Amino acid sequence: MKGQTAMEYLMTYGWAIVVIVIVIAALAMIFTQSRTFEFCSFDPINTFTCEGTPLLRQGNGGTVTFSMRNAMTSRAENLRFACAVGETVPTNFRNTGVTTLSPGEVAQVTLNNCGQMNSGSTATVTVAVQYSLEGDPAGQPRQAVATIQGRVS
Repeated sequence: MKGQTAMEYLMTYGWAIVVIVIVIAALAMIFTQSRTFEFCSFDPINTFTCEGTPLLRQGNGGTVTFSMRNAMTSRAENLRFACAVGETVPTNFRNTGVTTLSPGEVAQVTLNNCGQMNSGSTATVTVAVQYSLEGDPAGQPRQAVATIQGRVS
């Protein structure tokens, strides 16, 4: 009789134990996979801020698209951008369609030829922004640097 009781116990609760083990294994697989967190941050932090999620693409020599907000109380003028894959601050400044940003204004910036990025991988792109504020002396631009990371599509 004890054998039959033990078998009934296993048949009743054994399925629940199997289901619990499967759920724990599935959760462990989900939470241990490598995650990619898209982020964008400027230094110095009181100059510009990133808005939304940046987009990194493989084509055109490596393309980054991001939205930036002027976090200063003055208008940023003569904006020029440079980008490079990695953490080295680039110096290949060029003009884009964004030339001025009023305080609080948001603009979308797309930069091509940042460097080799492989689809499906995670990449870090450094973007340098040269700018001047109203009243700054000519020929002495200020600079802010953004670090952008995400999965390349």
